[in-house]
Amino acid sequence: MNRSRIPSLALALVLQVVPVCRVVTTSSAIVTPTFAIIARCAAAIAALLGSMDAVSGASVPVYVAGVQSVLPGLPGVKTNITGRVGSPMVLRIVLAGSVGQQPQLDYYNATPLPPGLTINTNVNTNSLGLASTNYYIYGTPTLAGVYYPVRVSAGNLLYPTVSFTNILITITNASGGSPPAITSQPSSRTVTNGGVAVFSVTATGALTYQWRKNGTNLPVAASSTYTIPSVTTNDAGAFTVVASNASGSVTSVVATLTVLVPPEISSQPQSITVTNGAPARFEVVAFGLPAPTYQWKFNGSPIAGASNAATYLIDVTQAGDEGDYTVEVSNIAGTLLSSVACLTVQSPVFPPELSGLRIESGVASFDVRGPANVDVVIFSSPDLMNWVPVQTNATASGMWRFVDQGAAAQAAKFYRAVVQ
Repeated sequence: MNRSRIPSLALALVLQVVPVCRVVTTSSAIVTPTFAIIARCAAAIAALLGSMDAVSGASVPVYVAGVQSVLPGLPGVKTNITGRVGSPMVLRIVLAGSVGQQPQLDYYNATPLPPGLTINTNVNTNSLGLASTNYYIYGTPTLAGVYYPVRVSAGNLLYPTVSFTNILITITNASGGSPPAITSQPSSRTVTNGGVAVFSVTATGALTYQWRKNGTNLPVAASSTYTIPSVTTNDAGAFTVVASNASGSVTSVVATLTVLVPPEISSQPQSITVTNGAPARFEVVAFGLPAPTYQWKFNGSPIAGASNAATYLIDVTQAGDEGDYTVEVSNIAGTLLSSVACLTVQSPVFPPELSGLRIESGVASFDVRGPANVDVVIFSSPDLMNWVPVQTNATASGMWRFVDQGAAAQAAKFYRAVVQ
């Protein structure tokens, strides 16, 4: 038997007795011959059957079976890997395939990695001079910190990417001290304008904290809790906190602050009077965060189809449209009802009627009946040819009495009324 095939046969033998699965573990081992490394990886897979996840819909997939520490060499199966600034590290990504198959890898990656560590994502070559079927994270860390979660993924072009995201890489200073580790991340908040927003973090080993908004340090924000006592829209943004000690620092996940503003009406709908058959338009101006929605109402009842618009238009008014109109302005922060706008629909009177002519002491007067709230102009003429406007008036009822104080006694005069 070809001795070079012993490692792959050993791995295939173990995979014959386990279900189709994908698993990612981190393990550490003293540098040993290839056969011993693969055997330990297979043992780790068998020991962790209870935490394996099945890959549905894939009959010949590639699996990330683990990440194995080659340098430094630490025995035992681990999900945590520790290194030091200035000390070289080599981590081997262990791959497996379905029963009896060698993995046909098209791509793989690991991110985020501590500064100084890198990965050769070319599946055919690597810069370490190691076998091309092994894929390595390698380098010399340059910055202490806690890097979690590190996502290790692999796959081929025929099947979905499989990955494991629970790998924690801790890089300490050369002195050996450990940087902080965040055990409880800050949570996103949604607060109404003027309310209180509180962000908090829990970290082990932290001596100092620095909160940031959109990546910029916040003044007077150096404890595990950051409070905004009266939120405004300017406070909305992305918040993080950096926990630090002498051995390094760790940055939290992003917590988003969303600020809500209840609706406010800056311009109320106005009452209008229109002639039967004419259009009628109501409008409101409102603002809020998020942008409000609208529901128009007629005599207190919602109008079907009159929602989500700041205006309400009646194309052709009828007598039944006469009444009270309001609009309900809403968003997630609250609801506000506008003031009442009245619609009056009047019947047209064309042409205006003149009646009740009287002449007293040379002064002519008569009654005018026309449309309500519409200007009616009275013209006079001595010869039915040259007309001069003498008075314009509009009343709520459309009725009023005209008195011509400027008429000359004993002179003939003619009158007519025109709707303007």
